[in-house]
Amino acid sequence: MPQGPHWQSMYRALAALLVIIGTLAGFARWQIDDPAWRSRILLAVARATGMSATARGKITLAVFPTPRIAFEAASLARPDGTLRVTSAGLECVFALLPLIGSRFEIASLSLDHAVIHATVPQDALQDSGTIARASLVAAAIAADQAGSHRFSQLTLGNSTMLLQLAGTANAVSLSGVNVKLDWPYADAPASFAGEAKWLGSKADIAGFVARPQDLQRGGESPLTLRVTSPALSIKLAGVAQGGRAPGFKGRLEGASRALLAQRQGADATGNAIAGRDTPNSVIEADMSLSGAGVELAALRVWLGRSLLEGSLNIGYRQAGASMPRLAVAGSLAAADLELAPLGRALPAALDSQNHWSSAGFDLDWVQDTDIDLRVSAVHASLGALRGDDLAVSLHASGGRFDLALNELQAYGGRAKASLTGIVRQSRLEAAIEAGFAGIDFARLAQDEPGLARVSGLAQGNARGTSSGNSFVALVHNLAGKTDIALSDGKILGLDFERALRRLERKPGILPLSLDSGDTVFTSLKLETGIASGVAQITSGILQGPGIQAEISGDIDIEHLRVGVSSRATLNTPSGEPGTGRPTLAIDFNGSVGRLAVSPRLSGSAVQPVSFP
Repeated sequence: MPQGPHWQSMYRALAALLVIIGTLAGFARWQIDDPAWRSRILLAVARATGMSATARGKITLAVFPTPRIAFEAASLARPDGTLRVTSAGLECVFALLPLIGSRFEIASLSLDHAVIHATVPQDALQDSGTIARASLVAAAIAADQAGSHRFSQLTLGNSTMLLQLAGTANAVSLSGVNVKLDWPYADAPASFAGEAKWLGSKADIAGFVARPQDLQRGGESPLTLRVTSPALSIKLAGVAQGGRAPGFKGRLEGASRALLAQRQGADATGNAIAGRDTPNSVIEADMSLSGAGVELAALRVWLGRSLLEGSLNIGYRQAGASMPRLAVAGSLAAADLELAPLGRALPAALDSQNHWSSAGFDLDWVQDTDIDLRVSAVHASLGALRGDDLAVSLHASGGRFDLALNELQAYGGRAKASLTGIVRQSRLEAAIEAGFAGIDFARLAQDEPGLARVSGLAQGNARGTSSGNSFVALVHNLAGKTDIALSDGKILGLDFERALRRLERKPGILPLSLDSGDTVFTSLKLETGIASGVAQITSGILQGPGIQAEISGDIDIEHLRVGVSSRATLNTPSGEPGTGRPTLAIDFNGSVGRLAVSPRLSGSAVQPVSFP
């Protein structure tokens, strides 16, 4: 072989060129078209993952920087059908040392635009029938799968995850999943982090498992999980149980920006204001998750400025051969309960134009949920209205529900009410009953100025039925009756007796000073019949020491309009209405909240005078 400096330089250049060519060749991706090689590679992937593998698109191979195979339009599936994966792109990175020994061992697996579909068999829920069992069985399937075919790294990009009960169409879904799982070796902790979209909101997800291999063997391991979205954040910290009877025991903490902003002592970001001992979470509980469901003990929930304490049990209840229904049971109690935050969780009754809303109700929960929930409070408030000893219960099962106000003490009296309903073909059929007694209107008017013109002790009852799939339909179909009675009270700012006595002295002249006093009455009774959303006054009588008045007209509940008139006459010394004496009428007309009140001479053509 030639020697000398020139030849040595040429050898070095040639060697460098060969290294560059080899390196470039290693980084290049070779497409595998031979059917025999495709079958061998797919068989190797199936053995490495424990799942059958297919690829309708191209398969390419690269050696550097690490040996890897990429698949287009690939799919993986367990033989029993409990786990299926379809992916637009799938890439397997193989461990180098086992590959030298002609063994495929996947070091990392990456899926792009994948759909991961886990199906829980119906018989897996027969012993408990709970959603907890469904999710934990799915986790056990995944852990069992990873027992002998573990990846040190798993990456999901723009993917979707579905958890479905076999034989049903409903599934829990996460979309836009971008998650990376790191588990470097068998005895190491595992961690995962990423993001996903759930219920229309993007959330950051992070978790840590201290001893994942112990979970695979049916043992225990400390576990933490955090889910953070713009509206909500949840943290779980405790101990997980593995095996075929998985579970979790630990602490649950959650926060909602909207509720934190409402709570007394916290600013809009949920940070406690200096000098106030206010926790930043809106839910805290000792959590136990098992095949029996989710149990929340020592539960503390903040709604606005209110703190509710108690316990909840959440699971799924098997209903024969039909799909299991979500089951919620528990009780909550508060010292001071604000009801406004609960009201904001309900559909809006009025639209932006202050008309009854035509938006359809979402009634699926009534048919899919069993509820046995009780809420009580020592003191309760709704806006400016206040009451004591509140007791509310909600029961729902099989498309039927019963919402009951079992007890409420307020303004010297008490009130009860119930709303029962059934859903038939997405249509609500409902019945309501309400009653109250001993309510002091003078005390009530201190908190509700709109009632300040009337005083007295009130009692009454209301009954009604309706059907529909929106508020406007329910009001239009409303039918029923009401009766209200007030005793020993006054109508403030309207002095019927003085006006009538002036009419006796000056017949035909409408008094302009009607609002210079009050009308005292011993009783005021109103009875109405309701049909097609209109309350017709069937009987209205006001009796006082000096006068008697008849009230007639109707209230159009559907269109929120009032057309009511009263006709008052002076009593004789014996207390009976006098014949031939002047009669003063007052008309109340207009929309609710904007009434025009006008006095007139009954049967007279005298022009009415506007009266505020």
